[in-house]
Amino acid sequence: MKTKICSNFFVVICIALVAMSLSLVSCSITPRSISVEKQAILCKQVQNKSYLALIEGMQPLSGERMKVLGEKLSHVLNVSVCATSGNHDVHMNIIREAYKHHQKIYIAGFSAGEKQAIELATNCEKEGIPIEKLFLLDGVEKVMIPRTVKSAVDIVGTSTWMFRRGARYLKSDLENKNTNIGYYEVEGDHLGVPENSYPILLSKFP
Repeated sequence: MKTKICSNFFVVICIALVAMSLSLVSCSITPRSISVEKQAILCKQVQNKSYLALIEGMQPLSGERMKVLGEKLSHVLNVSVCATSGNHDVHMNIIREAYKHHQKIYIAGFSAGEKQAIELATNCEKEGIPIEKLFLLDGVEKVMIPRTVKSAVDIVGTSTWMFRRGARYLKSDLENKNTNIGYYEVEGDHLGVPENSYPILLSKFP
């Protein structure tokens, strides 16, 4: 009986914590897909601009953090930007078009989206498409970085986060040992990392 009461109490606490977390999250979330109309616009843009593919963290917790980051960057840089939550392959047609027109490709992933960003880079590798920079924002697990990534930027927040990956990316995590990798810390908690990484990303574009 005592065990059952403790178990029920634990479940109630977990539900309360989840509810509190969700109450702090904006109702807006970044979509999984890119509409046909938007893909057509982006494919035209990347004939003359670099492309930045952004992958959000877990929804609805992540909300539109990477989307907002991308909008800020697009206002000051000559780069075409699109953010999705998961479903990283929807960026491939745009990336192919940018590559066909000799434009640079950038990929960034936040939290759970970091792994998806690396998977997108891996899919690019299969087609021989190089990635100018891969931005890794406070992800939850390490994945081997493909050989066609020219430069990786490993960014973590200074506050503790229980789901953060346990270590930085090292040379042993690079398929191509000549891939340049830089390390940065930003102030604030996990959910603040995209916003606080803006100056770093801004400095990494030519």
